[in-house]
Amino acid sequence: MIEGHSTASIKQIMTDRHDGIQKIIHKFKSEGMYEERKRVGRPPKLSKRSHSIIQRLCMKNRHMSLTNIVRTYNMGSTLHVSR
Repeated sequence: MIEGHSTASIKQIMTDRHDGIQKIIHKFKSEGMYEERKRVGRPPKLSKRSHSIIQRLCMKNRHMSLTNIVRTYNMGSTLHVSR
């Protein structure tokens, strides 16, 4: 924690929103520490590698239709995408 600084000066250092910094400071003061929580929500269907493979297919032939991209990806992958 940066002691002796206002939220405005911390905002300039961190380039974060004012209300976000205030929430972090409040949580730190009440609990004595600040820890990022695990995000909730649906996990991504594609891995980063699969995403880059699809991106490479699109960049190789920019006029390829979605149907052809899906067909090409599904031929070489165990994870099948529909569209």
